[in-house]
Amino acid sequence: MLDTPLLIQANKSLSMNGSRNPNIDVMVQPGPYKEILPCDDLCYAIVRACPAAMSFGCPTPGDVGFNQSYGIRKKANENEQVTCNYPGAAHDRSSGYRGSIPRAAVVAATILSIGFMSGGI
Repeated sequence: MLDTPLLIQANKSLSMNGSRNPNIDVMVQPGPYKEILPCDDLCYAIVRACPAAMSFGCPTPGDVGFNQSYGIRKKANENEQVTCNYPGAAHDRSSGYRGSIPRAAVVAATILSIGFMSGGI
């Protein structure tokens, strides 16, 4: 947790109290939430993919606006806290059943379906 003075300062910042896009706050009115910022390496990948003539650049950690615009991806062995968002990220995995349906149940369901369709059952 943050210490009290830092928490007070953070609660006054726009990045803790609103969306990066003000239209979300006005039109959607989502209530209290925290956006998961894109990872900084995503910005660098975009820079590499775009033509140099676009003069696109990314802020670096420590630059003004970096902390409000990007997160830094943690290494796999670090804590499980979500620090940024990237394509393919699965932050909230479902806790539902992940097993497979037993083959016998599939065969039985198929036989019953065929029986109902042919009018035999």
